[in-house]
Amino acid sequence: MTSQEARELLIAAARSRAPLSGAALDGLALDEIELDGLVLENCSLAGASWRQGNFSDCVFVGSNFSRADLSSAKFNSCRFEKCDFSQTNLSNATISAGQFTQNVWQKTDLTRAAFLDGVFQGKTVFQGVSFISTLAFDIILDETKFEACQLNFFVLRDAKCGPTILTECQGGQLQAAGLDLAGLIVAGGAYPGANFSQCNLTGARLAGLDLSGAFFIGAKLNGADLSGAKAEKALFVGADLSMANLGGLAASMADFSHADLKLAAVKGAVFKLANFHRTAHLVLAGADLAGARFTDDQLARAEDFKPETVHGR
Repeated sequence: MTSQEARELLIAAARSRAPLSGAALDGLALDEIELDGLVLENCSLAGASWRQGNFSDCVFVGSNFSRADLSSAKFNSCRFEKCDFSQTNLSNATISAGQFTQNVWQKTDLTRAAFLDGVFQGKTVFQGVSFISTLAFDIILDETKFEACQLNFFVLRDAKCGPTILTECQGGQLQAAGLDLAGLIVAGGAYPGANFSQCNLTGARLAGLDLSGAFFIGAKLNGADLSGAKAEKALFVGADLSMANLGGLAASMADFSHADLKLAAVKGAVFKLANFHRTAHLVLAGADLAGARFTDDQLARAEDFKPETVHGR
């Protein structure tokens, strides 16, 4: 089938609203195609080029988009079910009000893509996917796992997230402020400069991560595990760290002003030059506080920390 024949076939199928099943459209160039109401079932578009296409109210079921180029395409109110997006190029694509169910996302390029008001139903696994500078506004993620993904500068805003697991991802400057991420599990990876301000991270597992320069302003981290994490120059201003595990936390020059450390475990933590201005429930026995800053009334209360642990003001 030629590209022109494929284009005519798809346009006719969209006009009829009848499902097109089993079509082999591999490797065909269909750039800038415009389709409204197309229904594709079990079709193969492997290696095809649909760059800058425009799709409205389309349904794709069991279709193979592996290695396809859908860069800068626009999808409005489209549904994707059991589709394969392995190594698909969706960079700069805009997907509005999309519905995604049981799709394969392996090494997909979503760089600078935009997901607006979409739903990822059921369990979704992203493996080796690039979300660099991707925007995701008002989306729903029922249950999500990110494995070895690039999340640098990924912006998640007003998203509703179910159980979420991140494994060995790179998330420098990740923007996730204000999200409810209670119970978040993060295993390995680095998130320098990430923004988790105003997030609900109750019970989150963040042990051993690189969180240097990260923002946790006003975040709920009660019961969270940050043991062994690297959080130099991180901002925990006004954060709730009650009952958090901060054992071995490297937090030199971090700012804990106005935070709550009630019953937090801090043995072996390093708080050199950290700021504890107006920090509540300050019990820091067993931590390195060289050069840390406190208010005079904090220093006056012997119960706050053992004198031998304070090496400077």
